[in-house]
Amino acid sequence: MTLQVTVVRDPDELDTCREAWDALVDASPDSELFYTRQWLEPWIAAFWSPRPLAFLLAWDGDRLSGMAPFLEDAESEVLTAPPLCSGALALPLNGHARRSGVLVAGAVEDVVDAMLQHLRDTRRRPRLRLGTGLAGAAGRRAWAARAPRLGLRACERPADPSPAIAIEGSWQAYLASRASHVQHELGRKLRRLQQQPDLRWRLVTTPGEVEAAWRDVLAIEDHSWKSESGESLHDASPQRFYVALARSAAEQHWLRLHLLDVAGQPIAYLFAVAFRDTLYALKTSYDQRHAALSPGMMVVVHALRAAFEEQLDRCDLLGFPARWKQELANSAAEHIQLCVHGRRDPRCLLCTVAEKRLRPLVGRQIQRAAALLRRGRP
Repeated sequence: MTLQVTVVRDPDELDTCREAWDALVDASPDSELFYTRQWLEPWIAAFWSPRPLAFLLAWDGDRLSGMAPFLEDAESEVLTAPPLCSGALALPLNGHARRSGVLVAGAVEDVVDAMLQHLRDTRRRPRLRLGTGLAGAAGRRAWAARAPRLGLRACERPADPSPAIAIEGSWQAYLASRASHVQHELGRKLRRLQQQPDLRWRLVTTPGEVEAAWRDVLAIEDHSWKSESGESLHDASPQRFYVALARSAAEQHWLRLHLLDVAGQPIAYLFAVAFRDTLYALKTSYDQRHAALSPGMMVVVHALRAAFEEQLDRCDLLGFPARWKQELANSAAEHIQLCVHGRRDPRCLLCTVAEKRLRPLVGRQIQRAAALLRRGRP
């Protein structure tokens, strides 16, 4: 198979391949929400523009067989980018996009070989940060396996898994599978919530509902702990991203924005998207004036129950493995971080030494110091 690789550097150029992009998403067995144009176009507009793209498109005639949504990360601005990695091509990751990957349909090895060969031909020292992605994705495995054939080094290391819920059987059976203290706490919190006046659950799914619902989301953010930590959706870039994502997801019938009202006031929300029978729990917050009602946990549990009733396959809680996520999870999405670089690239070699030698050493010293403190020693 002979594939032609082209490079897209301007977001406006992506408009010309929208249909091919959608067809590739439909054809790829590894497709996730984070590979769709409904996700990537708002992400680029909110967090990356006007900096250049470096999307690699692999064409088999008129058919798009692969897409690697790289960015020209000249200043190490992408999430997890160490300073030594400036000038690398990086996949689009930040605090709102915790994983990404390469979208491939058909002969995965042929697509990855064509992209790697293109990079070898056009860049003196290709340096690629594929960042965090699903460990089992065929495209990611192929980059790690095929890079050495062209004299490149692939460096892999495990990353924190994403807690998830495999949706099997009934909601009652799932609850019964949780630890007894979790069942007790969920029941207690639900009973307390049900005693509140004018309790109301709302589900926003259509484009016409987005604007009014977003005002309620921002009202919750006004009194959220996130407004004090700098993670509020009032910030221009996150707000631009989530509003655009909500509209595009609603147009595709993917949006699942859950809101909880008490006494006529919104007190918690979960911004989720259902794609390919997986519910992606993207963003949640609550009004901390109502913290005693545990509204943040309750809105997630309510959305999870709705996912069971909708007969989805999975709920991915994303983000870091917090305790409450671990208590709800019955599975996990395993992650791995991947970099590809020249065998003698000095900056990448230093980065590898820092990750494999210095980071574990510092971690052991921190653990030792903490152990000594617990024993009451200086």
